[in-house]
Amino acid sequence: DIHLPLLYRASQLRRIVNSGFDAALVQAWGSDLVPILAFATDSTPPIAYIDHSDHLFWMGSSVADLVIHQRPIGAEICEQRRASKACHVLPIPLETSCNRVSRETARKSIGATNHDVVALTIGRQLKYRPTPERNFFRAAQALTDRHANLTVHVVGVTKEQAKIWAPGLRVEQFRFHGQVPVNPSLLLSADVYLEGYPFGSQTALLEAALAGIAPVRAPRCGTTLLATSDSAVDPLLEVPKSEEQYIQFASNLIADCRLRHSIARRIKRSVTSVHTADGWQASLSELYLRLQHTRHSPSPIRLLPIHEDCVSVALHRWNRWSEVGAVTDRELKLVAKAFVNNVMQTQIRRCEYRLLPTIAVRSLALGRGDRTIVQMGIHALIRETMRRFCHLFAQWRNNGPPNTPPMPIVETHG
Repeated sequence: DIHLPLLYRASQLRRIVNSGFDAALVQAWGSDLVPILAFATDSTPPIAYIDHSDHLFWMGSSVADLVIHQRPIGAEICEQRRASKACHVLPIPLETSCNRVSRETARKSIGATNHDVVALTIGRQLKYRPTPERNFFRAAQALTDRHANLTVHVVGVTKEQAKIWAPGLRVEQFRFHGQVPVNPSLLLSADVYLEGYPFGSQTALLEAALAGIAPVRAPRCGTTLLATSDSAVDPLLEVPKSEEQYIQFASNLIADCRLRHSIARRIKRSVTSVHTADGWQASLSELYLRLQHTRHSPSPIRLLPIHEDCVSVALHRWNRWSEVGAVTDRELKLVAKAFVNNVMQTQIRRCEYRLLPTIAVRSLALGRGDRTIVQMGIHALIRETMRRFCHLFAQWRNNGPPNTPPMPIVETHG
């Protein structure tokens, strides 16, 4: 319970871990202090932190005897910047699915013919938010312009959002599914998988490769932290150096059936050997063996040199562009307008009309509003004025004009 005192939660976690376990694997938010307080003693079993957010700042190196990474790039960054004692790469576990329907039936269910080429991309909507240099929907539009038989299925982004990010997007060859679970028919039907960017989705790419789809990796964005980094994929798939090269790689796969089938077979075999069954179990067994010979020893984090390299710059730009982009989104503008309008209506109900011009002027001056906000405030003021007038008129009609008290008589002497 997050409402309980912090030290109480930490003491309870320490008690649980010390109740007979050989090791503890911690998967927590990077800002969570409970595990750090709980394991700040040498009387607990070995502690392994699971690095599921290698692109973010997080705490925990002081109590982690081993850091488990799901990507090679995460281990590299951890050794350079997180002062970790030891690292272990445990690939993302995947499950092979049993297809109950044929590929032909799946393609018919999504409306694809034998002559159509189906491209698929999957990811959270936030990851597709473009930057000045990287715009996935701009690249996808270039592909549909080149190939009339191409249909791009987008899982995770709505059509309205895509049009905001790529004005003028022609959506006739796109199918937007929004943020819904992936339809298995899409994985059975797709010919090419397009990794979304600027922020790629590694698990989605690996699942597509496991399903036998030829993938195209996201273009280089300054750091592989923002795209797929995997030992099963790196030796087989080149990373495009630019958006233009990304378009060219995808176009080659769309046009050449033999090429995409060849790549799909090789990448599926590699992903299967690393991420499923015996291959993944071997990595897990090695992890357990390392923990078995590890002794818990918390210690302060040693001072590391400041890094100002391409990784720092790329992450800074991604976060900066994400924040700037959010201000320009139409739906967030509407939220801001509604918020200011609610404030204006609150001031009207309190009869504090003198504050309305101040709110309007500050909204415009700070760039957080426009003429529509002022109009909304004026309309709200007019509506409230009319409401008050109708209320007073109704009282006068029912009760007659209000009785005015007689003027007081002031007596004067002399």
